Amino acid sequence: RRARLIESLLKYVSEKFENDINIQHDTDAKDVSDSFFAMLQSRYSISNDMALEKLRRLIGLSIEFVSALRVARTSYQSHLVQTRRVVAGTCVGVSRSYYDLDSNTFDWVFIDEAARASFSELAIPMRVGLSIVLVGDQLQLPPQINPDITRFILNNTDDYSENEVVTSDFERALSTRYGNQASYQLLNQYRMSSAIGDIVSEVFYGSKLVNNAGASNPDLQLQSTYSLADLNWLDTSGFEEHAYESGDENTTSISNGCEANLIYSLIENHFINREKGSDIASASIGIICMYKSQVSLVRSLLMESPVCRAAANEHLVEIGTVDSFQGRERDIILLSLVRSNPSLYKGFLR
Repeated sequence: RRARLIESLLKYVSEKFENDINIQHDTDAKDVSDSFFAMLQSRYSISNDMALEKLRRLIGLSIEFVSALRVARTSYQSHLVQTRRVVAGTCVGVSRSYYDLDSNTFDWVFIDEAARASFSELAIPMRVGLSIVLVGDQLQLPPQINPDITRFILNNTDDYSENEVVTSDFERALSTRYGNQASYQLLNQYRMSSAIGDIVSEVFYGSKLVNNAGASNPDLQLQSTYSLADLNWLDTSGFEEHAYESGDENTTSISNGCEANLIYSLIENHFINREKGSDIASASIGIICMYKSQVSLVRSLLMESPVCRAAANEHLVEIGTVDSFQGRERDIILLSLVRSNPSLYKGFLR
């Protein structure tokens, strides 16, 4: 190993410094180091021994610093956590041992999307804060809890309903007297057009939301042969069994060809009109599907169309599941619910 190290050092020195250092293959590592500093002293006219010693220490410190950064588990991350005024991370990510979170206490801990976090995820950052602020919306997506865990709890206890098991601690906290007193509700919405904002407000928020988004831009609407408003439902029940879903109920591989073809037709017509030179602005479009298989099906159909492929390359079209779109924003959203069957079973969409 020593011989290989000396060989590598000789190769590096000969490439970088040519013939400035005369080193033999049987030279000791310390002699290599002494020869290196002697070369630097000569090349850069360093006559002060104190200056040369400072250079030795500086190079040694640099080597130690680089070595520390190369190690996965190092105290460097802990040092950053202890010396920064603001530290950001995921609920679970900040629990890694090399952050040494247990040795730190923060004046304030803000937890975003708290309504989507399970009790164990919330507990990790909450234990290191003197004051906690939970930010979230219990009327949007719930925590992701393994169905097997839910079934195990329900099968082994008689005291809890399924709704109680999956309810987030964020929602539980809000339902207490303290939660009522300490909470503040943001009621002004600036994203949705009034037509969308009104129905969301009425259905989910007791008609409390205030619309401040202004009038919708007609140039940012879907260009279609249908007469479309800001909010539209396209009913596929007229296709009867041709509109039914397909796939395995026990997996996420559920898709709906009828809905996929309808989305494909809408998107292609929109971009064909744009290609014809109309004054349509380059509206961004999001296609949200309730199942991953539907995402794959819609994407494969769109990739068959040259205009849709071009739009995707321009990042004008994005396809994903409802989870992947949480917190995102697009000018136009097409939502594929996927579920359609004679028994009217909605699956997790209930």
